[in-house]
Amino acid sequence: MADSNADLVSVIIPTYNRSALLLQAVASVRQQTWPHVQIIVADDGSDDNTAEIMSRATDVLYVRQEHRGQGAARNLGLRHADGAFICSLDSDDLWDPDFLESSLRALRTLKADFVFSNWKGQTADGESFVSNFEEIYGWRHYRETELKGWLIMEPEQARAIYVDACISPSSSFLLPRELLENGWAEDLKIADDWDLLLGLVLSKPRRVAVSSHPRWRKRVFGDNICDQRSSKDVKRYLCVHDFHILLKRFAPMMSASERSWYYARLAFYQLVLARWELAERNIAVVPGLLIRAIGCMLFAFLLFPGIVLKCVREVRSRKHSTSSQVRRRRQAVLETAKRP
Repeated sequence: MADSNADLVSVIIPTYNRSALLLQAVASVRQQTWPHVQIIVADDGSDDNTAEIMSRATDVLYVRQEHRGQGAARNLGLRHADGAFICSLDSDDLWDPDFLESSLRALRTLKADFVFSNWKGQTADGESFVSNFEEIYGWRHYRETELKGWLIMEPEQARAIYVDACISPSSSFLLPRELLENGWAEDLKIADDWDLLLGLVLSKPRRVAVSSHPRWRKRVFGDNICDQRSSKDVKRYLCVHDFHILLKRFAPMMSASERSWYYARLAFYQLVLARWELAERNIAVVPGLLIRAIGCMLFAFLLFPGIVLKCVREVRSRKHSTSSQVRRRRQAVLETAKRP
């Protein structure tokens, strides 16, 4: 399926011990209506039969490394990519047949910097659920376009929403190759896709096209890097470890209110993690978490006191909230984050 012209899309599929699911992901790329596709499977050191089954896939470029994480695997694939456009499909996800064609049409027609598509979630027993983006953020704030089902986030909207959260998982977006000059971060546990997109919207104004129509399936099975981790592990790896790195990396590019929002959230999640560690009698780690939480909250308050109060109100009440209530509070935070 590979083509050497400027229409070529290189699809990187990072994988680790998912041979059965991998074949289904590859099949969903083969079924794309866009004909100019390069398929690259980047094996992050699998010890199952991934190498064996890929040896029979003559239309797939199979590359392998020692186990180093999903960011490193994506970068391995990127080094072998020939396309003018790049996508990364997680090996447990599936694209609809028009995913690439629709994404490229939107990128070119709407003159967007990058595009992403909404999705449907699917559990191991086949149950479907709406994406967290659709459930929490919705569509009413974004301008409709001449392409049916495609909306535009203007630069200030894109910046505000990506500062708040990563609303487009790895399998959802298509980028021009030049936006991936530095590739994916390899020092993060979960948030390598957020790091990439946050860096893009903070570095300069970016117009982002988004398909409100779901064009892929995010399958949530037992070994997902984020979705199937325990709440404690998500707090430890994403909300503490990765948050800290994101804040350190992007603080010089953020406004005072944006930095305050990150410090306040980091403080809160460290307090939650300290409570859980205390409940499990891991006493030795609790003082360090409490000290770091107090320091982060002080930084947040000094930078932008108002957003600290909004953050505290949101996280304290979220567990008892309906989706509509969460959405309203999220929008309030985003509106505040746009202020200098």
